[in-house]
Amino acid sequence: MKITTLLALSLAAFSEAKPLERRADANEAATIGYATLNGGTTGGAGGKSMTVTSLSALKDCVKQSGPAICVVSGTISGNEVLPVTSDTTIVGKDYKAVLQGVGLKINGKKNGDKVRNVIVRNLTIDKVLASTKGDAIGIQYA
Repeated sequence: MKITTLLALSLAAFSEAKPLERRADANEAATIGYATLNGGTTGGAGGKSMTVTSLSALKDCVKQSGPAICVVSGTISGNEVLPVTSDTTIVGKDYKAVLQGVGLKINGKKNGDKVRNVIVRNLTIDKVLASTKGDAIGIQYA
């Protein structure tokens, strides 16, 4: 009896519950939540898709006019907050997609154009410095 109990406790200790990780695809539509309202959120669907691996490439991708999909691959480091234009999707290629020290600003103008239809997903954003006057993701008048 003691051996059976010891064996059962040992197996329980060595088993580990881990959630199934499934990353969304850049073109996968949301099926729940606010992104499904008013016709849904499409981000950069139908636009040019670029895989970015540097800060300068990410800057170019998020500021272009018209739909754009920015696929972040690896770690992109910097010390600034990037303005994002309308109709843009910023998505991590895999679990290693990190913006380190780089924030995203989704800002329109108070009495002017609004920034609309932006999707940000599958990214780790960390170490955005207060001296850049930014958060990991800032949204205003959007």
